[in-house]
Amino acid sequence: MKVDFSKSFTDAHGNPVIVGNKPQVIGEQLCFALFNLTNVKGTPATPEQKYTAYRLLKRIQADASSVELSTEEGTFIKELAAEVLSAGGYGQVVDIIENN
Repeated sequence: MKVDFSKSFTDAHGNPVIVGNKPQVIGEQLCFALFNLTNVKGTPATPEQKYTAYRLLKRIQADASSVELSTEEGTFIKELAAEVLSAGGYGQVVDIIENN
């Protein structure tokens, strides 16, 4: 599936989330989380999970507006987002991946 992570997060009122005078882009936040991955579901990430995170990071960096994801990679990103984002941020990531 192709997903677009180039969108900006919106707040509880539907306004763009602004950080440092610019909209906070979902793909940039995911790249930060993927780069810093240490735990998955409360346990230390395996070397395979860390490399998966790195590969996803590189693909999002290359073109956040058109990222090809497998079902497993989408699930991986949703699990990561559940750990590092608020409910509002997590929901926006899930909606992008599930095309809602």
